Amino acid sequence: MITFGVLGPVVARADDGEIDIGEPRRRAVLGALLLDNGRVVRLDRLIALLWGHHPPATARKAVQVYVSQLRRMLRGVALETDGDGYQLRCPPESIDLFVFRDLVGRAKQEMAPAPRRALLSKAVGMWRGDALAGAAEDGLLARVGQSLDEERLAALEDLYEAELRLGNDREVLHRLQCLALEHPLRERLAGLVMVALHRSGRRAEAALVFPRLRAALVAETGLEPGRA
Repeated sequence: MITFGVLGPVVARADDGEIDIGEPRRRAVLGALLLDNGRVVRLDRLIALLWGHHPPATARKAVQVYVSQLRRMLRGVALETDGDGYQLRCPPESIDLFVFRDLVGRAKQEMAPAPRRALLSKAVGMWRGDALAGAAEDGLLARVGQSLDEERLAALEDLYEAELRLGNDREVLHRLQCLALEHPLRERLAGLVMVALHRSGRRAEAALVFPRLRAALVAETGLEPGRA
């Protein structure tokens, strides 16, 4: 069975190794079809995902060529034409995004922090970098990748919350602080840093987190932090 990855650069792997998909726009077509696995993706949408609002005159022909090339590369994978669009049909467990979402969904059903942490650790461990990295970065697909990265951040927050519930405050504090520096406007993340600092005996530092967060939020967005 060929397996696929979009949680990082778009990749396809066969039993004997990685399949060379080639140029970024061909990878972008594969990535877009994988995201909508089992559903028809219209040609106009594929063009927008690849080139944004200013596609070249040759865009339709180019996508048709990319799809034809993918069919040759991915023998045994169902990639069908449906009207003015294309449909990729793979088992969900062959695509890392759907495995990731399944693990996160199962973790949300777990009340105990230990099994929840195990599921979330496995989920976030599937990421190899920014989602859809290097695939048609001037098209709308880049925005889709950013929304997937948001799912990863939410899963990381869930994971660190489980770690704090298990009492692993000092063990995760540095990782939490590094993540908060990368995302200084995430309120939940700031809250987790505050808790970890407080429980690590660094209460004065914990008390400084909120005013810094508030100042950054007001300066960047004009909004006050939420009630939580």
